Amino acid sequence: MYSSTVSALTAFATPTAGAEPLTILIDGPSGAGKTTLASEIEAAWPSDRELVVLHLDDIYPGWNGLDSASAYVRDSIMLARLAGQSARWQRWDWAANAPAEWHEIPVTADLVIEGCGAITYQAARVASASVWVDEVEQTRKARALSRADDDFALHWDEWDAQFTQFVEREQPQRHASLFVSEEPIA
Repeated sequence: MYSSTVSALTAFATPTAGAEPLTILIDGPSGAGKTTLASEIEAAWPSDRELVVLHLDDIYPGWNGLDSASAYVRDSIMLARLAGQSARWQRWDWAANAPAEWHEIPVTADLVIEGCGAITYQAARVASASVWVDEVEQTRKARALSRADDDFALHWDEWDAQFTQFVEREQPQRHASLFVSEEPIA
């Protein structure tokens, strides 16, 4: 679906790119295709490089947690990467509505962080690339609300309002190095 974007991003991971671990941020509104793009990047990533894909859906502390997860990426994960240290994140257990186990991102691993709130000015300055993914609202909403495991329909308005506030405050599109929308299937 995103073949040219995936090719451009995986080119960063060629052997000539060096040993520095890469960090790619993927942001955009709900249902735009961020998770699909991250999955396609993961499938195409060179096998000789370790890649961790972090979905912010695993970090948001509930339906009002967009700002909290965004700040955690900016203030903890990205600062650890900048300092050449491993980073940690705690999974949010949506069923229990509580924090769950901790995970480590090895200092040598390449990292893709995808989700609403991934791109802030500070995070983009540390990232190797930052991607803004967008799609028309009708398509996005239909995708987001069709997720079988979600009760997103009950929370769409509050989540969308949080995201709108985040975009107004952080202006993530200004800090993106690449802009994509769904590519037509060839």
